[in-house]
Amino acid sequence: MPGTLVLATHGIVGGPGTAARHAHAIRRRGGWAQVRVGCLKAQPSLAEAMAGAPGPVTVVPLLMSAGVIHGLMRRRLCEIAPEGGWHLTVPVGADPRLADLALARARACCRGIGWRPDGASLLLVGHGTSRHSASADHARGIAALLAGQGFAGVGHALLEDRPQPAEAAAALPGTAVVVVGLFLDDGPHGDADVRVALRVIDRPVVYSGAIGADAGLVPLILAQAAVQ
Repeated sequence: MPGTLVLATHGIVGGPGTAARHAHAIRRRGGWAQVRVGCLKAQPSLAEAMAGAPGPVTVVPLLMSAGVIHGLMRRRLCEIAPEGGWHLTVPVGADPRLADLALARARACCRGIGWRPDGASLLLVGHGTSRHSASADHARGIAALLAGQGFAGVGHALLEDRPQPAEAAAALPGTAVVVVGLFLDDGPHGDADVRVALRVIDRPVVYSGAIGADAGLVPLILAQAAVQ
């Protein structure tokens, strides 16, 4: 049996957020001696998750892209366990099947409110930062994968960089916009901040929430954990 699987996350509102639910689902599947959660900005901390963990330790970052936070996780792990014995994978969002989850979520959202996908555009909203291009590249890449998948148009937007949601939506065809958040949690960024940014779009808009809350993320986490 493998050693310990650590789900590394930023953390929200002092806790692990959806990471705890995904960890519970993985424990029920079995296959690991232990499954733990470690947070950069909440409890339990990454140091607590690593303490006494049966080796080898595989750390899967619950992040969308290998940007600023991924680098911070690596540095933190090096401080916590400089002797090694752990392996940090690429972020779970790097799995191209994330696009399939986003598409399924958008279609389900349209069905729920009676919209035809071919009459609406799909907008993917990520975090974005001027400090690193990874988040923007990731959102753009997911949008490219979903082009021609039944929506009138597909675009991407960023909360803290350009294009902003209203700007991106204005360039899309269709009479309405369905939005999927490229976030791991329905936290301040993945929920409230996105909804505020969508208020100024001058067409009907529906937000399906953060993709990281989807139960379908578990197979993607396990796939990353299997790559050594």
